[in-house]
Amino acid sequence: SRMNACQNLRATMSVSFTILLSLVIVAASNSFFLTNSKLKNKLILCLRNDNLDEEDAETISGARQWMIDRFDCDPKLLNQRLTANSQTDDYSKYESRAKFLQKRLDLNDNDMKKIVRRFPLILSYKSETNLEPKFKYFQERFGWNDSELGDIIQKQPNLISFNIDDSIRPKVEYFNNRLGFDDTKLGKIIQQFPSVIGYSIEDNIGPKIEYFQHRLGLNEYKLRSMIQKQPCILAYSLEYNIDPKLEYLRKRLGINDEKLRTIVGRYPSLLTMSIEDSIEPKSLYLQERLNFNETQVGKIISKAPSIFCLNIDNSLEKNIHWLEQRLDLTNEEVSKLIWKLPQLLTYSIDGKMKPNLEWLEQRLELTNTQLSKIIKARPNILYLSIEANMKPTLSWLQERLLLETTDELAGVIEKMPTLFGCSIGANLEPTLDFYIDVLGVDIAIPLVKHNTSILAYSLENRLKPRLEAAKKAGLVIDRKCVMRMAIYTSEKWSRSLVKKIDSKELF
Repeated sequence: SRMNACQNLRATMSVSFTILLSLVIVAASNSFFLTNSKLKNKLILCLRNDNLDEEDAETISGARQWMIDRFDCDPKLLNQRLTANSQTDDYSKYESRAKFLQKRLDLNDNDMKKIVRRFPLILSYKSETNLEPKFKYFQERFGWNDSELGDIIQKQPNLISFNIDDSIRPKVEYFNNRLGFDDTKLGKIIQQFPSVIGYSIEDNIGPKIEYFQHRLGLNEYKLRSMIQKQPCILAYSLEYNIDPKLEYLRKRLGINDEKLRTIVGRYPSLLTMSIEDSIEPKSLYLQERLNFNETQVGKIISKAPSIFCLNIDNSLEKNIHWLEQRLDLTNEEVSKLIWKLPQLLTYSIDGKMKPNLEWLEQRLELTNTQLSKIIKARPNILYLSIEANMKPTLSWLQERLLLETTDELAGVIEKMPTLFGCSIGANLEPTLDFYIDVLGVDIAIPLVKHNTSILAYSLENRLKPRLEAAKKAGLVIDRKCVMRMAIYTSEKWSRSLVKKIDSKELF
């Protein structure tokens, strides 16, 4: 009797555990996608049902073998999935449904195989009463064509397991109303990250939206922008993933909340990276390789957050080594260069930096020493457009300053590499015209040619106001006066005016 009691108890516990686990999976499927395939497979494999009647067992066996033959499905996993879901549908209909899906979603054979392997139960949904209404809803709502819808189903085939009225429509309306996404923008978000439609508003999306707004102080516009750029951020845990990263950036690298807000707004993908595997190793690399401390690394990341998105060997070290070799820089010099412009670590060598250097070197007939000096003074030359910036700037300087030789032009750039950052129409042209109007072309051109830095001063905020002040003070507006107007600090310029006024009052 005791043995019978123990056997009955074990049987009861086994049934209870199976029922409980089934309820957990059902509840989970109603609240969020089980996007982790390993977790999902483990749960499914735990559900074993050896009490199927003969007819069900035969149906499942036939469906199993058909899917193996038709879509190269994994036999063991497929058997467990079909058994776990007590799939007793007439599998002879599967072929017609597969053909329907393939034609309706513009899928090739390989696409269809991938979908069935990931979600074999898709073939258990009836085409007319289940699949087509959902396809029609998505296409009418978001304007997707058949191919675009097919791409989405390939990424997330169990999307079609959700009920339109109970699950899909409420989430679409939440994104419309709470975040202000119109259907076009929301459609692009879903195309990028279809899983978002499966997340619970109450347990997942809502709390994260509130967290980002209150923890980072993001306004509605910045919040929408962040989710548009990186919708998968909604998949990450606040407690175990996002918050620890923000704290690491704030406490270890000294990045304050205001800068964190800017960084996350520009590069939300930073919050999807692992501290142990990505963020911390790159921080340590920059400290050791370029002799930066943690605070300096924090300032560099504030200027160029995408650095943490790059691979150390294939990107960071590669760029640093290339700069050292190409420009003959010491480790200290390259460190100063990157401190001045951290984006150098993110630029493509073959796509941008190398072509820019070679073009400038050939155009101005520069030695490597001259080239290195120019880049150290103006490193952003390495990413400027040759056609839109450098070429027209050099042509303008040569024409307007009457530079007859390449050596003269190279000399101007050596003295003032920052001229490459000045707009011809908004800065260089009107400033040169100002000097010509004040001094005449014969005096102004040689003056600017030998003192090219005076082209970079603000016309409206410096030169014009000082000219008026000089005239009121009775100064002689000659070459020397114009140079003082351009290069004197505010304090020194004010003293020069006071001196002139005081000397006039003596007489």
